[in-house]
Amino acid sequence: MRVQNLRKTRVSDGSTRRPEDTSTAIGEERDAAQSTPVSDDGTGSKPIAGNSVLDGLGKARNSTPLRKPINVATWNVRSMSEGKVEIVEKEMIAKDIQILGVSELWWLGQGRFTTDGGNMIIYSGMESAKKRKGVGFIVEKSVIGYNPVNGRVMTLRLQGNPINISVMQVYAPTTDAPDSEIIEFYEMIQGTLDSIPKRDLLIVLGDWNAKIGKSSEESDIVGKHGLGTRNERGDRLYDFCAINNLVIGNTLFEHHPRRLWTWSSPGDRTRNQIDYIMVQKRWRSTLQNVRTRPSADCGSDHQLLVAKLKLRLKAKKGSRPPIRYDVDNIPVQYAVEVKNKFEQLMKVNEEEQTPNELWEDIKETVKNTAKKYIQKKRRIKQPWISQHTLNLADSRKEAKAAGDQNKRSRLNKEVAKSVKEDKRNFIERKCQEMERCKGDSKAAFGISKELTKKWVPRMDVINDANGITLTESDDIKKRWVEYSTILFEAQDQQVYTRGEIMEEEPPPLRSEVEQRY
Repeated sequence: MRVQNLRKTRVSDGSTRRPEDTSTAIGEERDAAQSTPVSDDGTGSKPIAGNSVLDGLGKARNSTPLRKPINVATWNVRSMSEGKVEIVEKEMIAKDIQILGVSELWWLGQGRFTTDGGNMIIYSGMESAKKRKGVGFIVEKSVIGYNPVNGRVMTLRLQGNPINISVMQVYAPTTDAPDSEIIEFYEMIQGTLDSIPKRDLLIVLGDWNAKIGKSSEESDIVGKHGLGTRNERGDRLYDFCAINNLVIGNTLFEHHPRRLWTWSSPGDRTRNQIDYIMVQKRWRSTLQNVRTRPSADCGSDHQLLVAKLKLRLKAKKGSRPPIRYDVDNIPVQYAVEVKNKFEQLMKVNEEEQTPNELWEDIKETVKNTAKKYIQKKRRIKQPWISQHTLNLADSRKEAKAAGDQNKRSRLNKEVAKSVKEDKRNFIERKCQEMERCKGDSKAAFGISKELTKKWVPRMDVINDANGITLTESDDIKKRWVEYSTILFEAQDQQVYTRGEIMEEEPPPLRSEVEQRY
């Protein structure tokens, strides 16, 4: 079949449009010059998507078949400002992504929280706002533990079936960084990688700010479908993969160039492949496809990179949260039935029932009667982002797909302005709601607390007795048991401050008490 209406202009393999630009310009370099956006459509027939030249590699022993395909992605979001979380979650739903690693969050501190959409965000940022770093994950379930190393490296461990999965998200220094910082970065990720259990399926993803290019000879690390020419940072990344038996998934599958580049310079003058998804060689057979999704947009100059893997995540079993009832609306039937059952319990002879048995009966009575008559208290979370803002974000996505950089830049400012307006309207609605709570101080205080309290994320990582960081929930529970046991044992022991044994005084005599009073 003849292919028609194909544009002849394109950006070839990470090279630039103009002769004064160098092909080694990568990462976060920002050119002040403006130019007309170019198209990345190639000529000729469309290659077959998903064709790999290394299908035979990585099928060595210990290759465990994992059946259910899932999508694992990485995205440099260029700041997760207010309102962008909802936009990113919307893209995750549209692209059916279960695990998303993000770079450049620009958040401070470390911790985790649950979004209004039900996803868990786990992140690791900087202690101060001097440098724009930060990495994190957005996942649905199956989290065993995580290790927030610093603002550039973070690991996540998920419960899989039949083996567990460890994912590492990184954000490498840019080309402006000195070599000493690059060496320190690779030493840090190597130490973190060595601490991951060897039996786990390992996935490494993130923004490496390096050009790996394509392999001109047979290689089990880099395939023949990379983009551009390898640079010095790419050589260091190649050595890192060789030491740790990693294969770079972006280079294994044949795709159109628009599905390969992951970053574009200002003015769309340069397009390079600097974000990667890697797996260990023995798990190469789990990779089904790796490509970018240009239709996804969050206002970043990076593309969403998605890998399709054959995995099966296992739901992590945990204790169910307690049921909370609406105690403000207790019906009369509940009080009557509880009163009647309590009267029957009081008639039981004390010799026939121990206090523990009586307590169990009382507890079951209250619980069963509440379940029968009292409604559960449901916390309704309404996202404060308006539909108008989401429509502007969709228009920005359409402008990106059309290649209209001026319109996309204008819409990007309108989205930021609309998000601030939505936040202001949300606060005004809450204030009006608080004014209507006259006579109900509890509800008014709850709204006031919601608006004024300082948001603090939950942090689960602790250190053991030797100062080693514990990242998994089971190890953390054991450490708390150990700490509590030692604490109470120390309280039971008698402490002598002067090194001498103090004898306890005998109890007072009756005559002494009578004489005193």
